[in-house]
This record gives sequence, C-alpha cells and structure tokens, in this order.
Amino acid sequence: MIMYNFKSHPTKRAPDVWDSAAFSSIFFASSFSCSQALSTPAHTQVTQAVGCLSSEKVSFVKGLNHVMEQAITYKFSKGIRQAKKRYVILSITFSIILFAFLFLNPMIKGFSLTARAGAGLYSFIVIGLSFYFSASRVLRKLSELSVYVFPDRLEREGSKQKEVFFWKDILRADILEYPSGETVSVKLKFMNKKVITLFGFEDMEVARKQISQYIPDKSLIHVKRTKVTWDNPAILILSCVLPLVIMLLIQGIGYYANLFFFAIVFFTTGLHTWIARPISIAQGKEWEKFETVMGILLIIFSIFLLAIPLVIFLVFN
Repeated sequence: MIMYNFKSHPTKRAPDVWDSAAFSSIFFASSFSCSQALSTPAHTQVTQAVGCLSSEKVSFVKGLNHVMEQAITYKFSKGIRQAKKRYVILSITFSIILFAFLFLNPMIKGFSLTARAGAGLYSFIVIGLSFYFSASRVLRKLSELSVYVFPDRLEREGSKQKEVFFWKDILRADILEYPSGETVSVKLKFMNKKVITLFGFEDMEVARKQISQYIPDKSLIHVKRTKVTWDNPAILILSCVLPLVIMLLIQGIGYYANLFFFAIVFFTTGLHTWIARPISIAQGKEWEKFETVMGILLIIFSIFLLAIPLVIFLVFN
C-alpha cells in the first residue's frame, strides 16, 4: 500500500492548432469539398460556397474545438474482451454448479432422477436466458461508452447522458494493480461526492500516466496491489466453487438455515447495489434506475425468504 502526493512533470509542448494533423485533415477536407467554387461563374460561386458551409459547419466546428482542447478519447475495448471471457467461464462454471447442486444437495436427495433433471433444465433455461440478456445489455452499453480526457476535465459519455468531472475537484485517487504491477482501475473521488471508476482501456498504463499528471498536488493518491489476478480463469472458477461448498454445508444443517443464508445474500447484494451503485460508478448514470429497481427487488425477496419460517410457524403452531 503506497500513500503519496503525485507531482506533475514538464511535458512536451502541445502542437499548435495550425500545425496539428487533426486540424490539417479537417481543413483540407473542407477545402476539397469547396474547391469547385473557384472554377465556376460568380453567381454560382456564392451558392456553392454557402452550401458547403451549411453542410459542414457543425462537423468543422466540432473538429476545431476538439483539436484546440487536445482531448484524448478512450474506449472500453479491453474491458469488453475481458467481460466476454468472464461470461464464458462463468456460464461453464454455472452449469457445473447446477449439476453438483442437483446431485449433491442433501435437501433433495429423496427426489427421483427425473424430477431433478426437470428442475435442472428449468433452472438452466430461466437463469441462463436472464444471464444472457443481462450480459448482452451490459456489453452493448459498455461499447457505447467513451471517456474524453481534457487538460481541465474528464468527460464520460454514453448513448443518452454525458458526465463532466473537473480535475481541480479531485479529493482522492485510488489505483488498483494486479500482482504483476499491471493497472486494473483508477477510481477518482471528487469534492461534490461524485465517484468515477476508469477501467478496461486498451492501454491502462498510458491512461494512468495522463490522468496522474492532471491530479492536483493537494489530492491524495492511494495505490493498492491485489494478491491475486482476478482475470485468471482458475481464480474465477474457484471464486464460484467456494460459495457452492458453503451453500451445501449450510443446507446440511437444515431447511431454515438454508433460507436464512439466501436471505442474507440477497439482502446484502440488494443493499450494496442500491446504496453503493457500483455499476453506475463504472459505466455511467444511465444505470442508476436499474440499480435502484434491482436493489429494491432483491431486498424484498430477502424479506420474503425470512418471512417463510414465520408463516410456517404461525400456521402449524
């Protein structure tokens, strides 16, 4: 764990807008599309020139502003590839866990093989389809997300919303590394209580260096290195198998212990989703409504599970 204040270093002079390659391409493209105005009669010159300006005005101004502010764009291409790999591993692991649950669960050992197979098939279809559609939505939203780094601010823009974060407002930066030193994520906390997590860029090391030079000297930078690499397939599978073992052990205690276990899991997950909002912090405000609804539903379901023993007690006693 490292705690320090980052000091910025001198950097190369940013290219002037007139000798920037981006500006040159915009300028020559505009000139080419308007070049015919120079070789036509005077009365058509005005018409064509006006038409050229009206058709390219918006793109030209946007491009000029982009060059003058020297924004650098980051996409989540690496994060999408990693997410796809995780989904494949988790899908295979889920199938194994479901199979183990049907044949190792002490609570259903008296059920016939046909009944277990039917329950397994139903669970696989329902949960599998839910997992598929939710994963597809997450990946689609992630592909639409862009991060723009300017000298004075950072912008995160999705398909419907754009968020702006100013460097001068940063209170703390938490940088997470794998054991190899590879940067996993950069979490920024601001004075207005906003939080943003940056991850999954194609070159996180370049992004980290660029962001670090914009962080104010007064801000605290906290670097933490994990003990394991969570993208390792073996670690992902192990992280799924351990909860299965715990679940089977608890089910061996009895029916009520099993209900209590699941109620606690659903309640804590729902509360964390609703209050901490991990998805919107990582992928934008567009996910806030989803987190609110999902968190409330999980909490309601946990209360329902806890109410089952009470109902049974009141009915049969």
